[in-house]
Amino acid sequence: MPNVKFIRDTLYQLKKDYGVPVKYGRLIKNQLNLETGMNTVTKQVYLIRKAIQLPTKLQRKFVQDIAYLAANKNFTYGALFDEKVSIFIIDARDLPRGFLLNMDDYLFMGHQRFVVQLAEILEHNCGWLLTVKSHEGANPFEVQPLRHQSRLQFQQEVRYVLN
Repeated sequence: MPNVKFIRDTLYQLKKDYGVPVKYGRLIKNQLNLETGMNTVTKQVYLIRKAIQLPTKLQRKFVQDIAYLAANKNFTYGALFDEKVSIFIIDARDLPRGFLLNMDDYLFMGHQRFVVQLAEILEHNCGWLLTVKSHEGANPFEVQPLRHQSRLQFQQEVRYVLN
């Protein structure tokens, strides 16, 4: 298949020239214990060393309360917020074999979380073209690996009492 070789060579060159490290996150299980109120969240994160990021579109949006439209009131609640829309190309070889894309997944890059809005599969399942959205100032909910260090020192000392 010469087309697959061309796509993979192109992805390789783009990753080499414009690749950025991202983390691909997936929510595995969200379980709430009704007796204790403890919420247990299980996530799985894949490190993608080089994903291709296309130019990002930043736009300011305004959202208003439905009461303005429903009751035709002059005053209502609303908010301005900045929204980033970006496109990432991910090579299928950077994720485990047989990996299936889920629209509930998300990307992390630079302490910012991007939610998948649109996913397109490249020819012959060589990769994915993901359109993702993020909001400025939003909580990233990034999974941080636990890195702890402990220094334990043993000393030998003998104490005795003479009678």
